[in-house]
Amino acid sequence: MAIQKISNAVIADNAIDSDNLASGAVTAADITDGTITTSKIADDSITSAKLAANSVTSAEIADSAVTNAKIDTIASTKITGRAQDNEDLPTIKPSLLLDFANQKTLDPRITFTRDSTATYYDGKTTVKAEENLLTNSQNFNSGWSISNAAILDNNAAAPDGTTTAAKITETDGGVRLQREPFSPLINYSGDIAYSMYFKEGSGTHYYSWLSLRGESGDVFWAVFNLNSGAVTTSGSSGTASISSATITSVGNGWYRCQIVGSYGQNYTNPIIYCGLSDGTAINSGGYYSGGSWTSDGSYIYAWGGQVEKRSSATAYTPTTSQPVTKYIPKLMTAPAGVARFDHDPVTKESKGLLIESQSSNVWYSDIMGGTDSDAVKPNGKTNGGRIIDRHAPYNWYKQHSQTSGTTWTLSVFAKAGLGSGKTLFGFEGLNQTADTRYTFNLLNGTIETAEKLHAVAAITDVGGGWYRLSVTATSTGTGYITAHMGNSGNDYENTVHAWGLQLEVGKFASSWIPDETAAATRNYDSAKISGTNFSDTVNPQNITVYAESDITHDYTWTNINSTVFNLGPDRVQYRIDDISGPEVLVFNPSLVAQLQNGDVSRNNHKAAIAYEYNNLRMSDTGKTVLSDTSCVWSDFTNLEIGAWGSAEHLNGYVKKIAVYNSLLTNAQLQALTQD
Repeated sequence: MAIQKISNAVIADNAIDSDNLASGAVTAADITDGTITTSKIADDSITSAKLAANSVTSAEIADSAVTNAKIDTIASTKITGRAQDNEDLPTIKPSLLLDFANQKTLDPRITFTRDSTATYYDGKTTVKAEENLLTNSQNFNSGWSISNAAILDNNAAAPDGTTTAAKITETDGGVRLQREPFSPLINYSGDIAYSMYFKEGSGTHYYSWLSLRGESGDVFWAVFNLNSGAVTTSGSSGTASISSATITSVGNGWYRCQIVGSYGQNYTNPIIYCGLSDGTAINSGGYYSGGSWTSDGSYIYAWGGQVEKRSSATAYTPTTSQPVTKYIPKLMTAPAGVARFDHDPVTKESKGLLIESQSSNVWYSDIMGGTDSDAVKPNGKTNGGRIIDRHAPYNWYKQHSQTSGTTWTLSVFAKAGLGSGKTLFGFEGLNQTADTRYTFNLLNGTIETAEKLHAVAAITDVGGGWYRLSVTATSTGTGYITAHMGNSGNDYENTVHAWGLQLEVGKFASSWIPDETAAATRNYDSAKISGTNFSDTVNPQNITVYAESDITHDYTWTNINSTVFNLGPDRVQYRIDDISGPEVLVFNPSLVAQLQNGDVSRNNHKAAIAYEYNNLRMSDTGKTVLSDTSCVWSDFTNLEIGAWGSAEHLNGYVKKIAVYNSLLTNAQLQALTQD
C-alpha cells in the first residue's frame, strides 16, 4: 500500500480514515500534541511519527514498524486549530464514506449517468510538447563547422522582434554549416523534423537549404527560394526518405523552412547541414562542395534552428547549452456514462468528483483568421488552432446571433508565441455602448486591462505555457456578436497560439466541449444512491451528513445555485447560494425551513448538518451552529450528489461526503468543518 498524499484531511473520528486507505486500513490514530502515537495500518503499526510545524512533512518509522505498508509521501497536510487535538471530533465511523478526492473512484452503490463524452484532467497523463534537440539554436558561431561563409550573430531583427538573427555571407561558392556528429540522432531511425527561419538579404543567391545525412548517400534535403517563398527542390537518396518540405511566411520577410523525413536505419555519425545556396541541387553527399558556384557576396539571415523526433515541426523553442524537451498535461475525454475525477493540471491536486450542468458549445470548426498553429495543443494534438499573428490588431474572429438579455461566456486556450505574449480577447457588439475585451498576459498569467467593466474575465493556467481565457457578459444588443482575438494596442511584433474556442450560454466557462464539425452539447452529470443501496446503509431519519465541496465559478453573477447534495424523496437540500452562501433548504412540499450561512467570500466549503425532526442544525467552515426547531420531512430514501434532480447542478467538485447514522453534537459539527 502506498500513501501518496494526505491533503486537507478531515479526521472524522479520531482516525486517519478520511483517506480511506485500503478500505479503512488506517483504522485508529490518537493525535495529541502534534504526534501520531498509535496508528494501525492493515496488520502492522506505525509506532512513532513526528509531525513538524502542524504539517505532515516527515515521518520517522520505528524498526519493523511498517512491514506491509510503504509510505512514499506524506506532504504538507495542515492539521491546524481545534482539529489537531480536538476531543470534540466524533468517535464513531461514518456508515457511508464517499472520499472522491482521495479514492478517485465511484462507490459501487452510486448510479452515475451522463449521456455524452466530457473532458477533464486525470493528473497523470502528459504528452510531449515542444522539443528542440539543437543546442545554441540562435548562435551560429557555436557548435557549427562553417565552410565558405562569414557569420555575424545578433546582426538583425529576428521573427520575435529581438536582435538575435545571424547574417550568413558567402565567401565562396558552396556555403555549408554542419554539425557532425549530431549526437541526439545517433542510433535513431524514426521521423525527424528539421526547421529553421530564413530571410532574404542581398545578392543573387537568395536561397537557403536544409539537409540531414545518415552515412554515405543516405540523405534527405530541400532548397528554398527566399525571394518567392517557395520550395525550389527537395529529395532523398539511399535508405533515407523525405515526407515533406515546406516554407511558411511568418512576416517581415521571414520564412520558416522545414523538412521531415527519416534515415531508414540507425547511424553512428549522423550530420545536419544548413546554409545559403544559388538554387542548384544538392550533391549526393547531402551538401554543397566548395566552388559549387561563383560567389558574388550574397547574404541571407538565419535564426531559430530546431530538430525534433516527430513527424512535423512544432512551435519554436529556443535553446542554449542544453537541448529542450517539454511535456504538457493532457486534456482527457471521458466516455459517456463515466465519472470524471478532475485534477489541477499544474499542481496535480485531486479536486474530486466533477459535476456539471448541461451546456452547448454553439461554435464549431474553431477559429477564423490567422494561420495554422504548430504548437502541441492541450489535447495532445498538433492539428487545429490558429496563430494570431502580428500584422493586424484583430485578425481572429467568429460571429453568432444574439438576443438581448442573454449572458454569454466566451473561452479559448491560448499560449504565447513570439514577442510580448499579450493578447486582446473578448466580445465586440455584445453591448450597444462599448466592446468587452480584456488584455491577457500569457507570459505571467495575468489580466492587465479591460475595455468594459460590466463583464467578468478569468485566466487559468493549464500547464505547458497554455492558459484558458474566459470573458462573461450579458448582451444588451441584438443582431450579431463578434468574438475576436488580436494584438494588444499596436503590439504587432507578437504571435499567440489559440485553440479550443467555446461560446456558451451561462455565467462561467464550463469544461471544454469539443465541436470539430458541428455545435456540440455536453449533457449533465448525475450521481445518486437509492433503493436498498441507500436504505441498507443510511438511517432514514436521524443522521448527520458531512460534505466538502468546491465550486468552479465566482459570486459576481446572481441566480447561481450550486447543490452539493440532496436527500429525498422530499427536497432536503444543501447548496451554495450566490447571495446567501451555504444554506440548507427543507421542502415538504413547500419551504418549511431554511438555514443560511451568509458567507460568499469563498468557493470551497466544509459543512456538517444534523437532521432530526424539528431540530435541523448546520455548521459551515467551523462557524457557529445554525438551527431550526420547527421542520419535518419524509423518511430519507435516496442521496443525490451534486444536483437536485436534473437542476441546480454544483458545477464544481464534490470532494467528500460522509454520513453518520447518529446526531452529532454542535461541538462536533464545528470541529468537523474547521479549515
